[in-house]
Amino acid sequence: MGPRRAFRSIAGVAVALGLGGVAACVLADPPAALPVAPIEAPEIEHQSVQPPIGDILTTWPTQIFVPVAADSRESSLDWQWLIDQEVILSPPRGQDIEADGGVMIDFLPQPPLSLDECHTLEVRVAYPDLTGGDNVVWFYTPTGNFENCPVFDAGPLDAGTDGDASDAGAAGND
Repeated sequence: MGPRRAFRSIAGVAVALGLGGVAACVLADPPAALPVAPIEAPEIEHQSVQPPIGDILTTWPTQIFVPVAADSRESSLDWQWLIDQEVILSPPRGQDIEADGGVMIDFLPQPPLSLDECHTLEVRVAYPDLTGGDNVVWFYTPTGNFENCPVFDAGPLDAGTDGDASDAGAAGND
């Protein structure tokens, strides 16, 4: 074997070992970590709520069931019961979230002072840090229609019955 041939053999072995070492380092690295998905906001399962939403309530509900799908990485869910946008019930401690991410809110709603009037009923859900949230709303009217129910709008406080405040404070200015 000549010196040239020996040099080529040694160089070939060195190159093969060098490339093999680089490949071994690449193959030995662990796979990259997957990104963590963001926490999903709680969602009320509207189709399973009792009493069903969309119907006008003509009798006061005796029990309310609100199933909620929540992210199982959260430990609890806060909820509130409101009548006419006033918080009536807000448990001091949230509802525990099950391992499968399910929560069932159920309670006996106390009626307001007058069941002869129209009322808006609502359940709100959110995580304790108030990220995300959902709600469900029912309308209660003892007559089954909204003819004699009060109407609220976002007009100025001094607006007349037509909601126009352009003449407000202009009494006697014709």
